[in-house]
Amino acid sequence: MKIKELGIVLLVGAVVFLVGCGGSKPASSTTEDVALQENRPDWVTSRPIDGNYYIGIAVASKSANPTSYATVAQRNALNEMASQIDVQVKSNSMLFSFEDNNQFSDEYKEFIQVKANQQLTNFEEVASWENGNEYWIYYRLSKEQYQKDKQAKIDKATNLSVSILQQGGKEWVRKNYKNGMKLFFDALTPIKPYLGEPLQVTLNGTKEVYLGNYIFAQISQGVRAFKIEPVKSSINVVWGAEVSSSDLTFEISDWDGNKMSQIPVKFNYSEGIIRPRDGVSTESGKVFTEIRKISSTENLQEVTATIDFEKLVMGNKRADEVTALILKKLDKPVTTVKIKVDAPLVFVVSTEKNFGTGKGSQLKTAFLEKASKMGFRIASSKKTADLIVTIISNTKKAGVNYSLNNAYLNGTVIITDAATQRVVYQDKFSSIKGVSSSYKQASTEAYLKATEYIIDKIVPRFYRKYVS
Repeated sequence: MKIKELGIVLLVGAVVFLVGCGGSKPASSTTEDVALQENRPDWVTSRPIDGNYYIGIAVASKSANPTSYATVAQRNALNEMASQIDVQVKSNSMLFSFEDNNQFSDEYKEFIQVKANQQLTNFEEVASWENGNEYWIYYRLSKEQYQKDKQAKIDKATNLSVSILQQGGKEWVRKNYKNGMKLFFDALTPIKPYLGEPLQVTLNGTKEVYLGNYIFAQISQGVRAFKIEPVKSSINVVWGAEVSSSDLTFEISDWDGNKMSQIPVKFNYSEGIIRPRDGVSTESGKVFTEIRKISSTENLQEVTATIDFEKLVMGNKRADEVTALILKKLDKPVTTVKIKVDAPLVFVVSTEKNFGTGKGSQLKTAFLEKASKMGFRIASSKKTADLIVTIISNTKKAGVNYSLNNAYLNGTVIITDAATQRVVYQDKFSSIKGVSSSYKQASTEAYLKATEYIIDKIVPRFYRKYVS
């Protein structure tokens, strides 16, 4: 027997017998192979059972793997052997404390199994056998030896973990909370393969703790050192308005009031898209976002800002299953800005003429009535308005046809933001025709049609463009 010490990444999964690449046993096609069938060793034809060992036996097809059949068989034998090593989550381990309703998620258990068996050492190659088509390998690993090796790895891992944890504690005393938090997470890395174990250690020469649980407690308590607050806890806006970064500014500090820089934050807007969706605090502890346009008419809206501990500890790397589980369990600092949204106050100024003279208000009245029905508020004066609507219209004579007088109406609608004087909407209507026995009545007919156009087209178009 040959003793092998190999480091190999194992794919966990039961591999009992692999013939070829997982197919059925190939039939011998030569006289020599037929003869060799009779000489197959017992361990090939009947799988051995030994309670003191983990056993891995695998076969690879030479035709399917002409240059790598030995490597394929060896890898599959090690996979099979590793799949027999049961991972149990002990009652005083960190992972056990994460169970919900006594159910431990298979994905986390599998993660621990993979980590714990990434390297198998001190296994034996009991035998190998081959013919023209097949290559067989037989490995075994002493269960007693495996436990010794595992304990040695646990001891090494916990020593390294404690050393990193102590560095994190020193950073915490210096109030370098960001570095301290990163080191607390780093302290978990060496022991991740063993977080289903109690991992009992002595800290500072006297204190007996379960290391995984202790580190998680340090992380959970450490999160509370971070504080995030909005500069403005509530704001009032109207439909279609922009909410600037000056209104959506947040400050990050510790509970002594010391500003914290380079702390990542995630933003969320109750009504959809917000840009930017994340940010990093400045030297003054400030971080910003904005809403380009209030597109929802929902009366109460909110923006939340949450300290992004995944980004803080992982940077741009993706968290593995265990880190993601821990992050999910944390009570992360979060704050909210309440946004009260009202319909804008609209004031209409109109100049409505018939053939260049007179003064009417049909179009103004139509606009206000339709706008009110669509939810806009009507301002009592220009000074109090959010939006100024200017309507200019006039009719012109268009001759007589079949003894009837024709008139055309042309007009424009311009809507501006009262505060900025910016044009937010512009539309026009042209050549709206009125026909009657007199030019005056023809002009009246044209205005009636324009009134319908205001109600059916212009106000709805304005609403869609302004709000959406």
